[in-house]
Amino acid sequence: MKELSDEMDLFLKASACCDSNSKVIARAAKNIAGGCKTSREAAIKVFYWVRNTVKYELGHCFEHLAQGQRIVHEQANLAVALRR
Repeated sequence: MKELSDEMDLFLKASACCDSNSKVIARAAKNIAGGCKTSREAAIKVFYWVRNTVKYELGHCFEHLAQGQRIVHEQANLAVALRR
């Protein structure tokens, strides 16, 4: 996949709401989009996986993913972390 410019690094760092450095997130991202040939294809796969797999309810999405549960507080944060 195409590498992004250094200026984008600021926007791609992990945060408290988006722990993209998590080993659980990295493993899930590889399972979901590992065979994709383009960033667009990977983004689409992640979008549909989050939409179709993760039920929206109150909770903390990364903790629930690590526990194998299907509950999230913010699906968008999970999708962003998986794409990073």
